[in-house]
Amino acid sequence: MNRRPLNSLPLGKAITGFVNYKTAEGLSERSVDSYRRILEHWAEFAGNKNVAQFTDHDINSYLVYMRTEYVPSRWSRDTHNLSPKTLRNIWITMCSFFRWANSEFHIESPMKSVPAPRFQKVEIEPFTREEVSHMLKACTYSKEADTTYRRQFVMRRPTANRDQAIILTLLDSCVRASEFCSFRVGDFDPKRGKLEIRHGAEGGALETHHKEHRRTSRCEGCPSSPFSPYRSNYIFAIWWRRVHPPITSRTWQLGDGTALCPHRPGRC
Repeated sequence: MNRRPLNSLPLGKAITGFVNYKTAEGLSERSVDSYRRILEHWAEFAGNKNVAQFTDHDINSYLVYMRTEYVPSRWSRDTHNLSPKTLRNIWITMCSFFRWANSEFHIESPMKSVPAPRFQKVEIEPFTREEVSHMLKACTYSKEADTTYRRQFVMRRPTANRDQAIILTLLDSCVRASEFCSFRVGDFDPKRGKLEIRHGAEGGALETHHKEHRRTSRCEGCPSSPFSPYRSNYIFAIWWRRVHPPITSRTWQLGDGTALCPHRPGRC
């Protein structure tokens, strides 16, 4: 294999090669896109200098910038600093990039002298029966309308079945939100109550979830679902047959003003 000299590998071309390598390796599109976004943002900060010229000081300066000066652009318009876990993900991506550069072009990795950002793992508490009931109710009816010349009223939401199916499926199977969004019609067998969960890239490993048990690979210690898996499967089947729009991250607003995210049961 012809390799470029160490002093002639621009960062932009190296990122393209690394992303292509990760794609060929079989990573999911979501993971590859995460690598690309992190590295391209780094390239905007560092410039298109040669990869061999980067030092541990350059990497530390970038991580300090991301921790203290960078203003995130989020859909929620929240401009708080990046979380320690996000900084750790950036560090992991850069380690992976320089490992690839060392393997392909024998470029010494500066990451050996860059300490990993510390983060504290947050313990996520499972939903209570009352919280689940509130979420299902929020799916069924709209927020109470406060009018001037007529009585207050609520309306039944047209997407109630779909939204309840999302919540109950997440509860019964404990899948992650990204795994749920990857489901296809053929992954669900309503007669057997079987759900095939895809991991990683297209054609990757599958995990089977049956209605007789809950997924336990990352749900040890969680209480049993307060709702019957049979009911969840029924609503899930309705959702597949009638409505199958793109699913995006969403927060339900309960009656007491508490915001609850339906993705939480899949991350416990």
